[in-house]
Amino acid sequence: MNLLMRKLVSLLFYSFVVMSFAQSGPLEQANTQLSQGNFERAEVLALALINHQEYSFEAHQLLGDIYGAQRQWDKALHYYEVVLEDHPDSAEAHFKYGGALGMKALEVNRFKALTYVDDIKEHFEETVRLDPKHIQGRWALIEFYLQLPGILGGGSEKAEQQVKALTEISKIDGLMAKARMALYHEDAPLAEKYYQEALAASGSLWTYQSLARFYENQERPQDALEVMMSAASVYDESQIDYQIGKLCVLSKTSFERGIRALSKFIDQYQNNSGVPLEWGYYRLAQLQRLSGKINEAQASIQSALAFRPDFEEALAERTKILKLKGV
Repeated sequence: MNLLMRKLVSLLFYSFVVMSFAQSGPLEQANTQLSQGNFERAEVLALALINHQEYSFEAHQLLGDIYGAQRQWDKALHYYEVVLEDHPDSAEAHFKYGGALGMKALEVNRFKALTYVDDIKEHFEETVRLDPKHIQGRWALIEFYLQLPGILGGGSEKAEQQVKALTEISKIDGLMAKARMALYHEDAPLAEKYYQEALAASGSLWTYQSLARFYENQERPQDALEVMMSAASVYDESQIDYQIGKLCVLSKTSFERGIRALSKFIDQYQNNSGVPLEWGYYRLAQLQRLSGKINEAQASIQSALAFRPDFEEALAERTKILKLKGV
């Protein structure tokens, strides 16, 4: 159950932060604040709209998105439930309610989490019944069925049905879903083929990152680094800079390129990058140590620990750096 829900984190975070309503006026302002990670400001703007009939539906769902992005699942569920009571035919509301309920399951014990399974399944299945072209709903069901035993309503055959439906909706999502199925069946060469085909056909940031992540998980960091360097020539995204730095550490190559990427990540840090700033300093310290810049590495690791004194990886890195300094 926990593995399933963790697989859904990226889907739901994307939904909460990126896929919120494209409205004008006050709602647009609230959505802009949400997309920039300014949750308190977004909350104030959305709360001011919930009693306005013109905006009530969107404002309630937006508040669910705001709390969901902060992983405040009970509050998110409350607002999604209000939306579902008034609009039971909203596929998006069913998707978000099911997702938030699944994420809440991570915070309770294993046996309690199992009691949520039927409700999660019901809302995801209702999502695609109401909107057969709901791509995120199809993805959620693929993960749900793959991770849930057949006796509880899951299984790879049901997942394959969703892959087929997804392929008919979107060529790229279909290829990515086939790669996911190949990984489930432990066929890495086939998964690589589908990831490469998706990247060639789309060239989206998602396909670059997915292929790089595949290589990283296959312990091929040099291949992953080459993919992300190619992505950097197309997209100017802070998450790419961080990934390049991280992969330079893992592959133990291109130290200066990695240092430049991480320095840029830190200098232009954005709250919605998905990576805490302390991890940027931590990776920078690693590269500086590997390239013999010990004093700079010490300064960077102290910056990481200033953000989070109990950062275990950074504490271990500081020990390595101090040992090199003879301390």
